[in-house]
Amino acid sequence: RSRWRALATRDALVSLRAGSPRARLVAAALALALSVLIWFVLHREPLETRALSFAAFTLACTGLGAWAAWRGAGDPASAVRPLPITLGDAWRARAIPLLLVLASVLVLQMLAAQPLPPLLRVGTALTWAIPAVLVVFIGLHLGLSMPGRPAAAENLYYGWLGVGLVSSLAIPLFGWGMLIGALIFATRRLSRWHTPEVV
Repeated sequence: RSRWRALATRDALVSLRAGSPRARLVAAALALALSVLIWFVLHREPLETRALSFAAFTLACTGLGAWAAWRGAGDPASAVRPLPITLGDAWRARAIPLLLVLASVLVLQMLAAQPLPPLLRVGTALTWAIPAVLVVFIGLHLGLSMPGRPAAAENLYYGWLGVGLVSSLAIPLFGWGMLIGALIFATRRLSRWHTPEVV
């Protein structure tokens, strides 16, 4: 099998054991399930139901980003460097499963949102995909840029999300600009995967 697939399988095995990665995956899975079940449980005005579903979906994306930060930084640099693994392999091993999960949930959202017109359901999935990828990839890139320091990567991840939330409360929609800046910052740090910082 390819190197990134082997690494993804290893991530799955590690994440199924007790510990921080599994706790974050379980929380994210519950929130994802809730975001879909809301359409069947609540019988409110469709746009209000969509807002509640989006809140649960955003919470789930936060958990997925935390998992990505933890797994991206989970292996110490001294253990990873001798292996024939590139940054691309490490990135694909986490990014592809995350994208598949998000795409599957968004398809379920389109199917579950029956009260909404078909065009609005498709538009909802497309617009939700952008913040979902943004939040999850901030965590992934921060994790890959801080090998061997998962707790620090997760704290920095939550710090950026907190700054984005406060910014949105101060100036509407400004928080998304802060999160875009966080993604750019985290992406530029990916070179740290090759030359880890000295602690």
